[in-house]
Amino acid sequence: MASSVIITGDKELIKLINDIAVKGDSAIKRVVKQKSIDVERDYKQGLRSNGNYKTGDLEKSIDHVISNNGKTGTIGSDSIISKYIEFGTSPHKIRIKNAKVLSDGVDIFGTEVNHPGYKGNPALRRSYYKNIGINERKIVNALIKEFEKIK
Repeated sequence: MASSVIITGDKELIKLINDIAVKGDSAIKRVVKQKSIDVERDYKQGLRSNGNYKTGDLEKSIDHVISNNGKTGTIGSDSIISKYIEFGTSPHKIRIKNAKVLSDGVDIFGTEVNHPGYKGNPALRRSYYKNIGINERKIVNALIKEFEKIK
């Protein structure tokens, strides 16, 4: 959709540029906030849909933070297990640290067990690509829609 603007002098031009800058800045902030919320929501849903939901602690730790005066959105978790769920683990031994044996409260496993590894569940990356896109085209399209509202 094309639009035209008639400018009759320097003052009008400066005012128009300032208006576009202010409204454009607001549009960017709205898009960053909405896309951050979308990525967070889909990240949580991705964990649930792939069976990574036992206590809900990981999901509860996921949050988004808006910074850089509203122009940067960060989505993540402060849980120590989030990186293992996202990226997986290699096979490894689990050894006792502060107990006599390893136990889940029902079964006793001994002083060490062989963990088979875990392939991971890249729910955060899937959510990012779904909502932002690898070439960030979805952000550009969202900004274009916001700028079309500026008149």
